[in-house]
Amino acid sequence: MKRNNTLLALIMMATFLVMIVIAGNVFLVSVLKWHAISKTDISAYADSANVVVQKQTAKRGYIFDRNGYVIAQDNQTYNIVCYLSSSRPAAANQIAYVNDPMGTAIALAPILDMDEKEIFSYLTKDVYQTELGLKGRYLSKETKDAIEALHLNGIEFTESIKRSYPFGTFASHLIGYAQYDDEEKMVGKMGIESYFNSKLTGKDGYRSFQADKNGYILPGVKVTEKAAENGNNLYLTLDSAIQEAMEGAFIDTASNFDVSRIWAGVMEIDTGKILGWGQYPGFDPNTLEIDEYLNYGSQYAYEPGSVMKVFTYAAAIDSGNYDGTQQVSGDNFFWGTTKDNLPFRTSAGASNAQSTYISNANNKTYGMLDYDYGLIISLNTITAQLICDTITPQMHENYLKSFGFFNNINTEEIEDVSGVLNNTWAMDKLALTYGQGSSVTMLQLMQAFSAIFSDGTMVKPYIIDSIRDGYNTQNIIEEGKTEVLGHPIKPETAKAIQELMYRVVYDEKGTGKYYQLDEVKILAKTGTTQVVYNGSYESGQTIVSIMAALPADDPQVLVYYAFEGAYDRNAHANNSGAKTLIRKTAQILNLADVPESSNQQNESSNNEHKEIIEYKMPTLCNHSVEYAKKQFEEMDVEVIILGNGTQIISQYPQGGDTICTGQKVLLMSDATTLVMPNMIGFSRKECTAFWSLTGLGVVMDGYGVVTEQSIPKGTVISKEDEIQLKLE
Repeated sequence: MKRNNTLLALIMMATFLVMIVIAGNVFLVSVLKWHAISKTDISAYADSANVVVQKQTAKRGYIFDRNGYVIAQDNQTYNIVCYLSSSRPAAANQIAYVNDPMGTAIALAPILDMDEKEIFSYLTKDVYQTELGLKGRYLSKETKDAIEALHLNGIEFTESIKRSYPFGTFASHLIGYAQYDDEEKMVGKMGIESYFNSKLTGKDGYRSFQADKNGYILPGVKVTEKAAENGNNLYLTLDSAIQEAMEGAFIDTASNFDVSRIWAGVMEIDTGKILGWGQYPGFDPNTLEIDEYLNYGSQYAYEPGSVMKVFTYAAAIDSGNYDGTQQVSGDNFFWGTTKDNLPFRTSAGASNAQSTYISNANNKTYGMLDYDYGLIISLNTITAQLICDTITPQMHENYLKSFGFFNNINTEEIEDVSGVLNNTWAMDKLALTYGQGSSVTMLQLMQAFSAIFSDGTMVKPYIIDSIRDGYNTQNIIEEGKTEVLGHPIKPETAKAIQELMYRVVYDEKGTGKYYQLDEVKILAKTGTTQVVYNGSYESGQTIVSIMAALPADDPQVLVYYAFEGAYDRNAHANNSGAKTLIRKTAQILNLADVPESSNQQNESSNNEHKEIIEYKMPTLCNHSVEYAKKQFEEMDVEVIILGNGTQIISQYPQGGDTICTGQKVLLMSDATTLVMPNMIGFSRKECTAFWSLTGLGVVMDGYGVVTEQSIPKGTVISKEDEIQLKLE
């Protein structure tokens, strides 16, 4: 018993001594400001002790095209911070604030492209620190280095992230843009960036610790961290090479015609994958100078004109009542109406004739001809006859709806409108047969024509190929799939329409004869229609369009191209923009008899009369640089080695591709140092390849070939640099 009492007394005494030590340490810390354990004077900490939480910003997911080229990415940038208070602590013999506002303003103005007075107004505020507005934010490393070289007192930088779009106007109304909101969070504001904001947005992390007034961590304090989780990456079905060709076609059309807008789309027929999508004028999401927010391809409903005649013929043929050899009048169509509002053909001056009549383009008359030829030369009078003799207006409407017209497509990533069906009055029913009076969208046309150009199977267009984990590209979170919507026509009907559309191009009088190409045979239907503005047709304005498929004997891809502007009687004959897009699409997808690279070399070498030789590009990855060089000793090509490594890790073009005399070959080696090459003369496609191989920030302005580069040849460059290229 006595022994137990002694043990208890010892425990109580030990407890008492511990309490004295703790209390003493509290006294030392709180009163004497001495950390006994670390033997540290913590007065500097204790005076302003606080908990600091540093945000670890998650990166927004990348957006890629189908070949892995980056369309949108986060770039490291810098913001200027100007310290204005003379009370700011500084090291001995140094000044840590802006002590010369005017001199600083004069030095910064040309670098930031700002007015000196505006900068001076920022630098003379009665505040501890300030920024310099939008032009002082999201600066490239090159700009930051130029400012730091001036050694200006009180000028420092914080790191920031800016959403970057290396291709500039590339499908801008479809891709959209992302920017910081009021809470300094990167948010998608338009297009795919907005539609898939939750998928692209990561989860920010943090780092929490107790620090003194200068931000130093207190000794022995626990640091709590949670890593940021980057957003998912989006892989689109878009093909950057086709998109580049499309953007170039827009420039061509705008230079040849007085246009107000242009829009186009390219799609795989069997899958519904959209390979190209764009409009003019576009906008550069890097600068956000946006005049038009409407996505013409899906949000602009318009009267499509004669391309709709294809569906009138499809309905007639599919009904089983059509005889393409039957003779019918191609002269002006005088019409009357029954008490049920059904139209019928009558003669000029008849008592039952309406005061208006239907005419053909340029008021031409053609006498008697067969129904088939009515589509080949695109006669309004013949399609009007079809719903009087072969099918009824109601049958016609039912077929159009089965093709998906006048309903939203409802793709997840493309906001669209339904268009308007006017099919009440007799004149509405007649006009609908040749694409006037009712409105549709390009997206609807692309979907509907997938049935025409196939075996009658209609597929839904889509743009998202896959959504992948930002850390592991093999981890597919979602995957785009072909969605079959139905079979609005029979296979034999689709085949019959394709045969007629072939004749539209290759008949000597066909309206599509101007779109014949040496590289590939195509199917097509042209359209020219008036433009509705405020409920009536706008004088002198038309929409010129073409829907084409290639190759003609086995259609795999469709190309739609349209522009709106001042009437031009020779618009189809001179529509080199659309023709070039069709040609380049065939070449890029290897559907042409003449490959794109060979065609480009022929065009660029006409004046030199240089023999063009084609080679097969070798596969060089994992081979040494010396081995790679030897493979080209017998080839007349320009080999550019990127990096200072000894082994090839990536290449352009890919192994097995066709390369030609004079073509550039880019080989990336395993490098720690990159040197800027001379990019003058690079095509946009070659610039894209350079950017993809190196991972450097590249911003391209214009089309054609590079005429200016922001970083001189021979400069050592890093992934933080932004290379600006001007193409003409």
